[in-house]
Amino acid sequence: MLFFVIINQGVIACFTVINVFPVERIIVLRERAAGTYRTLPYFFAKSVAELPQQIAFPLLFSLIVYWMMGLQNNGVKWVHFTLILELSSISAVSLGLAISAWSKQSLFACIMAPFLLEIFRLFGGFYAIGASINGSIDWINVRPSYLTLSLTHTHTALQLHSLAVMARLHH
Repeated sequence: MLFFVIINQGVIACFTVINVFPVERIIVLRERAAGTYRTLPYFFAKSVAELPQQIAFPLLFSLIVYWMMGLQNNGVKWVHFTLILELSSISAVSLGLAISAWSKQSLFACIMAPFLLEIFRLFGGFYAIGASINGSIDWINVRPSYLTLSLTHTHTALQLHSLAVMARLHH
């Protein structure tokens, strides 16, 4: 169940921003050509402007889902669950912004996002261990990336949280 919570948060967060940048691309390129601002201030301003939304929705989601799933009735554990979801969501938003900046059209970004999300999930080290990956596809090994580490560690943290719940249920 926790695996699907992370997948849900990642996909929703990624797709909330994926259609935004291709629309803004023309404006950003025009403003950069005019020397109004550089890329870094634009990125920081965009990130800060979207931060309330990036925090609010995973928070609301965790308020509902944590208690519905019957996880530990402990405020500190809920805060850990919420922080893990927040970090996962922010990582997925970053991937969505990267994909949308890379593609010139929204349709292409919408096609590439699920593909790249799945690549990160499959080769991120959770399902496939480095030594077990065939040499012919070793180039696709994406373990060192921040997003992969975030998604893998998020899922691992939620699994550990789930194990504590299962141990409590068995005693």
